[in-house]
Amino acid sequence: MSVSVIDRRAARLLCIDPSGAVLLQSVVDPAVPDVLRYVSPGGGIDPGESAHDAACREAWEELGLTLDDLGEPVEVMSNEFGFDGQRYLGHNTFYALRTERFEPVPRGMDDVERGFTRGVAWWTPDQLDALLADGADVAPSAMAGWVRDVHHRLPVQPVRPTARVLVVDRQDRALLMRAHNARHAFWFPPGGGVDPGESTLDAARRELREELGLDVGPSALGDCVWRRRHVLPVEDGGLDVRERWFLLRVEGIDVDRSGWTDLEVATIEDVRWWTVDEILAEHSDVFAPRALGALLPQLLADERAGLLDGRPPVDVGP
Repeated sequence: MSVSVIDRRAARLLCIDPSGAVLLQSVVDPAVPDVLRYVSPGGGIDPGESAHDAACREAWEELGLTLDDLGEPVEVMSNEFGFDGQRYLGHNTFYALRTERFEPVPRGMDDVERGFTRGVAWWTPDQLDALLADGADVAPSAMAGWVRDVHHRLPVQPVRPTARVLVVDRQDRALLMRAHNARHAFWFPPGGGVDPGESTLDAARRELREELGLDVGPSALGDCVWRRRHVLPVEDGGLDVRERWFLLRVEGIDVDRSGWTDLEVATIEDVRWWTVDEILAEHSDVFAPRALGALLPQLLADERAGLLDGRPPVDVGP
């Protein structure tokens, strides 16, 4: 009696750390629960969903990573496999991302997924070779070679999802912080990295508490309004910063620095309000984004016209 094979489109993510190790899950087939299989995070593509969007969704559900730009796929392959008594022909699209080594915080795995996922660990290509030599099931079996190749092709800077909040008062002044790198001084809004398992919105609210002493509810920030990518060279920390920006209107605040980290105390030189005219007139220091003086009036005009709710974020450049 022949067994029907079900086609299954899937998206998967290769998280590769600076040393070239890849994050894999150890899973079992419920029909064969004593055999471990090593796979990259990911899962089925929903109807109407692109492979890219599925990979971003799976990154949040299985790892707690907030991602929205994975670039082009690094591999596409098909394989037949069994799961819970059924045969599948998987059509897999793989994306890759340079990350720091982190501990996943799943935010959307159901009880079934948690039941067949037995663990997660970082593996170097040499360790994967050893697993395969011992007869382990690594899917696909070419994983070690893929990881070696992708490690050399990916940028060296790990991706850092980041939340920023443009705090603006009723006089349309923006609250900005000043710091230095090796080339110049720069002004930037409150914000910081998004922790695994934390949404961008929750990170933005946390950063407001830590950096300004300001506690706001989720509705105060609304939808993300801007998106910015800024790649820091190795001498400046070597990060691929992926920022999502929110807008917050305030009556005026007294900055509470009690939540600042030692690094923030050492590097943040000033905090002040800036008008658009002052930003446009400043020629020594730079701003994040660089075109802030030109971008801010349009953002505030769109806010007053009620155009921000539900609108996709605007890419604002470096």
